[in-house]
Amino acid sequence: ENPLDHRLVKRLLPGYLEEVAELEAKKAKMEAAIKGTATSDDDEREESEDSLSETDLKAAKKELAGVKKRLKATQDGFAKRLQEARSELDEDVAFDLVLGILRADLDDILGRYEADHRQLVVAAFEGWWNKYASPKPAVAD
Repeated sequence: ENPLDHRLVKRLLPGYLEEVAELEAKKAKMEAAIKGTATSDDDEREESEDSLSETDLKAAKKELAGVKKRLKATQDGFAKRLQEARSELDEDVAFDLVLGILRADLDDILGRYEADHRQLVVAAFEGWWNKYASPKPAVAD
């Protein structure tokens, strides 16, 4: 399981998660652009509007390497940032944080039970309606 998906991390480090998401998106976009250029060069050997020139391709690869390096450094510093965020919490804030997470979990569980029960009630009423509905009287001419 990905530790970045943990509920506590989402509440303690929202800025960190946003930073990681931005770097991953930038990395994916750059990789797609580079791959698209490499594919078009292999297939056509002509430069299209979307493909990068040779110097732009080298610059993009260099920038991609920098983004990958920043992403790795950011991910490697996860444990340290989590410990720092935890050390900044006092006892009352930590208590409220844990209670908030547990409350959200209980609300989700209760919501699922409520939806299931509502479906059972609707099904019971539909069954009763189908079973006990009185037919309309025939109109005599």
